[in-house]
Amino acid sequence: MTGEKLKEIITKNGYTMAAAARLLDMTPQHLNQAVSAADVKSGLLEKVSAAFGISIAALYGEAQGVAITGSGSGVNVNDSAVVNRFLSIIEEKDRQIAQLLEMLKK
Repeated sequence: MTGEKLKEIITKNGYTMAAAARLLDMTPQHLNQAVSAADVKSGLLEKVSAAFGISIAALYGEAQGVAITGSGSGVNVNDSAVVNRFLSIIEEKDRQIAQLLEMLKK
């Protein structure tokens, strides 16, 4: 994936590069340097995937999202690994919201 494509994904998810850098636990300079490469490193894509709660496949446009269902289509909610992954995403988002609220109080 190109850095330009990753920048587009970041902005389409409603983030500035500085906000995305904080979310990814990086400095804005480091993120800008990483996305200026012709080919973004897979480690950064994994971080983006985890932080934004989207799959690597979705980053490449191969999937538009997955519905959580208890039956044959979508994600099998009986799969504990899948459920734990979604829970970790929710916990991370809750942590980010708490951080934003603290920032707004200052």
